[in-house]
Amino acid sequence: MLRLRIPIILLLLMLVISACSLSSANDRDTDTDDDTSIIVPVRDNILVVDEPEATEEVAVRVTSTPRPTSTPISNDDDDSNGGTTNTNTGSNTNTGSNTGVSVCVPRADWVVYTVVAGDTMSSIARRTNSTVSQLSTANCIVNASSINVGQQLRVPRTPTSNNQQSGYVTPSEFETINGNVYTLPSNQRITLSWLGASFNGMSTVEFLYYPSGTNSPVPIGTDNYLTDGASVSWFVPDILNGIVIARGNINTGGVRFSADLNVVSERSFDDVIGRVEITPAYTNDGINYNFVEGETITLRWPQLNRTNVYRVDFYMEIASAGSPAPTIIASDTNIADGVSASVTLTARMGGTVTAVALRTDNSRVFTFQDILVFTTPNYEEPPVQGNIIISPIVADLDLVTIEEGALVTVSWSQMPTTVGLVEFYYIVNNNQQSPVSIGIDTNLNNGGSVQWLVPENVSGYIEAIGRLPGQNHQFVISNPQYFETVPADTGGGTVTQGQAAWQAFENGYMLWRANPDGIYVLNDSGFVNYYGGSVYQALPDNPVTDTPPDNRVSPINGFGKVWGSYDSIRTALGWGLSVEQGYTATFTQVEGTGGGPTSDGYMTVTIPDGRQIRIEDSGTWSFVE
Repeated sequence: MLRLRIPIILLLLMLVISACSLSSANDRDTDTDDDTSIIVPVRDNILVVDEPEATEEVAVRVTSTPRPTSTPISNDDDDSNGGTTNTNTGSNTNTGSNTGVSVCVPRADWVVYTVVAGDTMSSIARRTNSTVSQLSTANCIVNASSINVGQQLRVPRTPTSNNQQSGYVTPSEFETINGNVYTLPSNQRITLSWLGASFNGMSTVEFLYYPSGTNSPVPIGTDNYLTDGASVSWFVPDILNGIVIARGNINTGGVRFSADLNVVSERSFDDVIGRVEITPAYTNDGINYNFVEGETITLRWPQLNRTNVYRVDFYMEIASAGSPAPTIIASDTNIADGVSASVTLTARMGGTVTAVALRTDNSRVFTFQDILVFTTPNYEEPPVQGNIIISPIVADLDLVTIEEGALVTVSWSQMPTTVGLVEFYYIVNNNQQSPVSIGIDTNLNNGGSVQWLVPENVSGYIEAIGRLPGQNHQFVISNPQYFETVPADTGGGTVTQGQAAWQAFENGYMLWRANPDGIYVLNDSGFVNYYGGSVYQALPDNPVTDTPPDNRVSPINGFGKVWGSYDSIRTALGWGLSVEQGYTATFTQVEGTGGGPTSDGYMTVTIPDGRQIRIEDSGTWSFVE
């Protein structure tokens, strides 16, 4: 029996040894395959798929590469700021192809667009009604912050023409300029103006803010009255990083855009997240809410990370305050169960709502996006008291006649002493348009009054409305004053109105006129230097890099070109006293006899403070007394 078992045992041992040999061979085959796998070196943001070479350094080993979907992924929150355009030609696309590695293929069902100088991913996205992330995914772009002139991109539709872009938006105040990025003063009210553009045929101009990382604009304001140019007032938020543009709506249905104005604030975006949400949610988009006065609402901030946060304050810039500053309307100091606080909307309590979280380490967190609260008033017809006075005037018959282009004072006589804020506005005869604001006066110690640059060819009536402070949506209005405008007495000259810019210097001024395009240098000695558009536009941007003294500025745009390129002009004028101011000027050209230095012709121009200057054809200038 033992003799029979021994052969069986030997046979089993042989089978085990054979199986182990096969397993070792398979392992060796697997190791050999790993050693010859595809290597993908990374070169200049372009993934290039190559077969390995014996001497090639291994950069990245690809074990599995998912194939991108042919349908773009929409994720606006991940969009970059749009980047810049490289002037070198090339591709920023993963277009390699090798066996064993999935390759990204750009969409073939979109139209082809060739990148030109000045394009950015964000500007192309805006002009094609898409987003940066959609374009990046559809074109297999690895780095969306850099695209190249001549590069071909697939886009969902043909971009709107760059010819629809003209002029630029300029802020009335800023802290610093770094390249073409303006740092604006947070929590202050400034004026945004669209300069260098013609508003002929436009009905309205909208100013829009595009936060970095989104293709959704935040409305700043709309100018419905364009005879004096396009501008809006903006209370700059505490957090700012993105671009501002102006969009003109043309009567025939088209649009025209300004160039991008890149804006930031000094606060880091690391401390920003989410936005305030409100219940009841009377909103269609999560941004604009509508309520009835007297309604109680609950403010929430669900996206906030509450770690180390001990208090959250909800702020509102109450629009009816005239020049609103953020006011705390509710707070939450017990945030263990989430962030929420309730508030009852009183009379005219509407405006922009934000939130600020206070941490135990004294740092703060801010909401990323503002929301807007609108309230519906419910009040009786306000009482009428007092009259409107306009000065100076041309005649006072059945209605007051005032001179076009004149700077007049509009005041409210017999104004109630209980009024805390006054707004003046006019309504055009035989026109269904909304009242046009002339101005707001909050300093009523000497009565209510504003200054008004009279537009051309307008007739109607002016009223004032006063808010009674501390009372529940109570107002009083003035009696209406009917008026008409007449052309100014020009002494036989030709009167036009147009876009202009003005800047004061230590020893003179600079004036820009849009049509015909040109810059006037007016020094205190009374002499004028003129640079036509074809001359100054060919100059380089201001080459002076010296830091201005305190309370002085270095000019930019066309003024900077002339000031920085000509030593004689810079020496004569000195540093700027303030930034340039865009406005609509009235030009009166009186033709003279003779020519050159012997000509007795001249031109008068209104400047922003209402005064006039007179520029002689002979090359001198003066203020008009």
